[in-house]
Amino acid sequence: MTKEKDKKLPVSAICFDLDGTLLDTVPLIVQSHQAALSEFPDLANDVPFLVSTIGLPLEYVYNDERLGRGSEGLMQRFIDHNVSNTKTSIAVFRGIVPMLDGLRALGIPLGVVTAKRRTHAILALELFDLLPYFGTIIGREDTKKHKPDPAPLIKALDQLGVEDEKRLLYIGDAVYDLMAANNLGCYAGAVAWSQTPEAELRKQQPTLWIENALHLPDLVLPA
Repeated sequence: MTKEKDKKLPVSAICFDLDGTLLDTVPLIVQSHQAALSEFPDLANDVPFLVSTIGLPLEYVYNDERLGRGSEGLMQRFIDHNVSNTKTSIAVFRGIVPMLDGLRALGIPLGVVTAKRRTHAILALELFDLLPYFGTIIGREDTKKHKPDPAPLIKALDQLGVEDEKRLLYIGDAVYDLMAANNLGCYAGAVAWSQTPEAELRKQQPTLWIENALHLPDLVLPA
């Protein structure tokens, strides 16, 4: 094995978070929260808090304990605003498509693991013709437990037919993504374009810090 290869991370599969990792959706998510929470201005205007909840199921924000009765209706208001604006208000991050081309050329199984509902995740991916890159899409409804629990990652590996869970690389932009990977005991990758403060991500001791999406294929090799 060459010295160059020794520096590369041997991976059995790579899974990605969606919002804020592959797709630039965070501004729309915040706007959707603010539209849904207009009756709760203190919460609606707490942008750092809203950003910090991205990666968790919507129920973390929309529950009766936090909002009182009617929280389900407010969550539906979020969903309606988000879905109706998806086609015009999101983008794919720079370098994602050539990165995925490079990983596919290496023959590494790829998946998406997101707290978004699967149908909404698929809608967003299809806008940029990204769906064919992935062997599985794991969404909010696919597991009973959610990030930071590793259950969605385990589900993704099962659907990809990958047994070596310790060599999964899970890449995300949120603390919960890195926690899920660490709780599974697999590799964790953090993206530098995250809106989460770098110091918070670094505390989770990610295996890879990805400054540029284009670099990822040069950092890994099939296990």
